[in-house]
Order: sequence, then C-alpha cells, then structure tokens
Amino acid sequence: MESKIFIINKFIFSYEKNIKVISLILSLLLFSCNDSPVSPEMEESLSESKSNLFRNSDFILDENLILNENQIAEFKIDETIFQNSLNGNELFKLKYSPNTSGEFLLNFKGDILISEIRDSKNNLINNESHTGNKVFLNSDEVYSLSISKSKFSQTGESKLKPGDIIYLNTQRRDGSPIASIMVSQNSCDECRITNTTFSQNYNNMTFLFSEFINCKFENIQMDGNKFTGTFFQNCDFYYANITDNNFEKTNFIASNFSGDTEFKDCNFDNSNFSSNTFSSVGFFSSSFVRARMRLTSFDATLFQNCDMQYVTIYSPCLLYTS
Repeated sequence: MESKIFIINKFIFSYEKNIKVISLILSLLLFSCNDSPVSPEMEESLSESKSNLFRNSDFILDENLILNENQIAEFKIDETIFQNSLNGNELFKLKYSPNTSGEFLLNFKGDILISEIRDSKNNLINNESHTGNKVFLNSDEVYSLSISKSKFSQTGESKLKPGDIIYLNTQRRDGSPIASIMVSQNSCDECRITNTTFSQNYNNMTFLFSEFINCKFENIQMDGNKFTGTFFQNCDFYYANITDNNFEKTNFIASNFSGDTEFKDCNFDNSNFSSNTFSSVGFFSSSFVRARMRLTSFDATLFQNCDMQYVTIYSPCLLYTS
C-alpha cells in the first residue's frame, strides 16, 4: 500500500550535560521498515527450535532428561523443595552428559554447590564442596549431579529461601581445553538462552553479558534485574511490566515490544537498538544517554520524563509517538 512518507535519515539529540528531558516529542512519520539483520529463513529456523532451558516441571515430567553442555537447568526453590531441604542440604539431582570428554572446573555462585557427582554405576566421582575444583568427565557417560545448599554464615544457616532460582549451565570458551560447570543462585551470567518463554516473575536477578535468542517475555513482572551487556535478538516483550532494570550497554536486535509493555526507572545508557518494533509501549523516568537506535519503528510509543541526552536515531519510523 502506497502512503506519503517523511524520511529522516538521521536524528541526533544532543543536550547540555545534566539536562533532564521531560518529554521527547517526535513527529508523525509513516515509513516502511523491512530491513532486518535476521533473515526469514533464520527466523523460521529459530521458531521451530526447542528451548535449551529446562525447568522444574521438565525434570518431573521426564525422569530420564539428560542435560548437555548447550542446555541450562533452571530450578525454582518452591515451598516443597525448601521444606525437604530442611532435613538435609540436598535440593535436587539431575543427569548430565558433556559433549566432549575432558576436565571441568566447578564454579559456584551463591549459597549452593554441587555436593557430589556419581557415574552411571553409582561410583563417586567428586564430593569436594568448594568452587575451583576440577573433575574429569567422559562424553559417553551419564552422571548424576547433586545440587545442595551450602553453609557460609557463622550460624551455619543457608541464606537460600523460597522463590530463589538456581541455574546450572556449562561455559566453554573458545580455545580453552577446560570448560566450567556453573551453578548460581539468582543469576545466569554469560548464559545463552534460546527459544524460551518467560512468564513468571523475575526479580533481583542478574544476567550479565548473556544472550537471549528468539525468547518471549509475556505477562511478566520484572523488578530490579541487571542485564548489563546482554544481547536480545528476535525477542518479544508482550504485556511486560519492567521496573528498575539495568540494560546498560545492551543490544536489542530485531525484537518486538507491544501489548502495553511498560519500562519504568530503567537504564538504557549506551545501548543499541536495531530493527526493533515498538507498539503501544511506554518508557517512564528512564535513561537513554548515548543510546543508538537504527531502523527502529515506533507506533503509539511514549517517552515520559526520560533522559535522552546524546541519543542518536538513524532512519526511524514513527507513528503517533511522543
């Protein structure tokens, strides 16, 4: 359909230091934004792929589920798990098989750890309970990993509580012969999460320098999270209520924001937006200092009491935005 268009190749908003921009007023523009770094073939392939993140229910429904190096376990500490742990330190067990044989470094963050590792014959492989230990694992073996709470305080009491989320993932850096098995409490830093829907509440979590590929954040409340240096590609934010989240130096690529999604008191300083679509979205009292936006479409988008110092917008497409 042909429509009149007003093309602006580049917007540069440069304001004096410490000036608070009360409202960003932008004109009505109709523009066709079809450029995207993600090809239709890639989008179709991503949509058909399965999630690489497994939650409590997945392990309950499939007792034979075996986690590999490319997959992530997410366990939420519910009341049942918490009450059972009062009789002992163990929280849960999972089966694990590495993609490649070799040494693995055990790293723990928070009040949890891998208390023991056993092979398929129930032989004890490792029962050292502190971070930094190394263990040799074979790719043709299936191991049982026991995840337990640890005791760091002088009173001997764990700070683990109901509602906490435990992540287990494997990180193998390019060129390194040693991979790391990470077990962390309320954080999944440097994780690569694909084809996953997030719909429960996520509060006071950290996902530093992580990647979210083809993920959905639907009907979700997110308060006080840190996504510094994180990468979002082909993601959907729908009816999301996001408050006091840190997205500094984060990249949003070919993602959609819609359904009255609201961002309040969020930090987008030095972030990059490319080929995204915003429809019925509100930003309130948020900071976009030195943020860069390219080939991004704004439809009924509100920026209120936002700091837009030195924002750079390339080839925008705007409809009923203020």
